[in-house]
Amino acid sequence: MKALPDLFELTPMFMAVLLVLSCGLVFVAFRLLRALRDRPDEPAFRANPLLNRPEAKLYRMIAHRLPKGYHLMAQVSYGEMLRCASAAKFLTVNTRRADIAITDRAFNVIAVFEYQGPGHYGRNVQSALRARRGDAAKRRALDEAGIPLIDIPKHFDATTVDAALAVIFPAEAPERPPVAIRRTTS
Repeated sequence: MKALPDLFELTPMFMAVLLVLSCGLVFVAFRLLRALRDRPDEPAFRANPLLNRPEAKLYRMIAHRLPKGYHLMAQVSYGEMLRCASAAKFLTVNTRRADIAITDRAFNVIAVFEYQGPGHYGRNVQSALRARRGDAAKRRALDEAGIPLIDIPKHFDATTVDAALAVIFPAEAPERPPVAIRRTTS
């Protein structure tokens, strides 16, 4: 009078079927991953500079004038330098990067520089709008954190950098290398 088979009778057969299916799935997944990894038509990774030429020029100019005890960082993730209890707000800046950041001795970010070069706003209307929204999100986040965001225009010089550093270090004059003084005899 048993209409249904006993659970203990089905268990070995069920386990065997499950084992065969699992092995098959693992085999298929392994083959797919291997095929993706070994594709000869895929381009290889290549090294890329962190900064473009104008950004590197800006970096060197800041580094040359930076007071002792401070550090200069390039391409710093906003997700690493900022925290927010709201996940939604955090996600608005998490994947964005600062061109250059100045930190104190404890590596706390004290200022961020953004170079507004020709590629900053992209090549079309959509990328320009996306860049403006991203800039606004970065500015808002840094304002809330009390970190100044300093925009550097496409064309900049030593005066531009000195003025920017004066905002961060108002009591300190930028350190410059000593200038050789030539004495003339008359």
